[in-house]
Amino acid sequence: MEADGFQSPLLTERAINFLRDHYRNQATAQQPFFLFVGYTDTHKPHAKMPEDLVALYSEAAFRNVPSEAFARCHGKALSPVSDNPGIERAKRQQYYAAASSVDREVGKILDELERTGQLTNTVVVYTGDHGLNTGQHGLWEKGNATLPQNFLEESIRVPCLVSWPDGGIAQNLQSDLWVNHCDLFATLLEAARAVPEASLAKEINSPGESCVSFLRGKPEARRRDYAICEYGNARMYRSDERKLILRYPYKNTEFANELYDLSSDPRETVDLYAHAGGENSPVIKAMGSRLGEFFSHFTLPGHDGLDLEHEPLETPASPWLGRG
Repeated sequence: MEADGFQSPLLTERAINFLRDHYRNQATAQQPFFLFVGYTDTHKPHAKMPEDLVALYSEAAFRNVPSEAFARCHGKALSPVSDNPGIERAKRQQYYAAASSVDREVGKILDELERTGQLTNTVVVYTGDHGLNTGQHGLWEKGNATLPQNFLEESIRVPCLVSWPDGGIAQNLQSDLWVNHCDLFATLLEAARAVPEASLAKEINSPGESCVSFLRGKPEARRRDYAICEYGNARMYRSDERKLILRYPYKNTEFANELYDLSSDPRETVDLYAHAGGENSPVIKAMGSRLGEFFSHFTLPGHDGLDLEHEPLETPASPWLGRG
């Protein structure tokens, strides 16, 4: 089936029709459902957003975007900020309009849920799959904005809002818990009362932990103190104060490892890995060990970033290819 028009309203229309069909059918009206809607407005090229939304930011100062030079310790900037202020301003207007477009479309779906009387009884999750630089660090885009790939905070952090009043989720609860989408998966399973039995959970072998008890305002027993990422043939371990990036060879291409002290250098401008032989050596060894332990336990053989040569190529522009 072909459709013509701006993508997001078309996706919203499909989502609303799904909800109406679900509640119109007596066989499904009392049954749970799962609806995933993936909007792409905020992806590049950051252009051609609805004019009424672009106009909302005609006078915006964009003060939340710092003016920063690109730090060469991150390699080569593939998506640098333009030296033309007019181009940058127009691009940010488009990006902010894109975020507003997503907000508007999500609002339509929430309105439909409210019309059915099921809004407070529905687990609603608003999240994304990665962060984005809109001028931070002198860059646009995410981990693929540099050669080699980066793990800047703006690239790896994602928004996540959860609402479920009838499920006991506390209002206005904010947290600095270290969570990821594996945890979200486990959280949704518990909310749906679909937690797998121990044997199946062992087979799935997910590092995710449910956050339902915390969302309900109960004390959280666990306190993860790290974040782990993998992007292509690079892996990252982030603690409260430091970030270690280990890079592995791919064919004939190899890039340097990195270490940042986030307590003294939160904008990640000074790579300390070159001083690995000194005071940073124990830190690198300890963080690298924890990183290795994690992947040795949770890696699915043949499907990790260290076996890229035997996996489909993500894109000819993949940063680990050494092109740029």
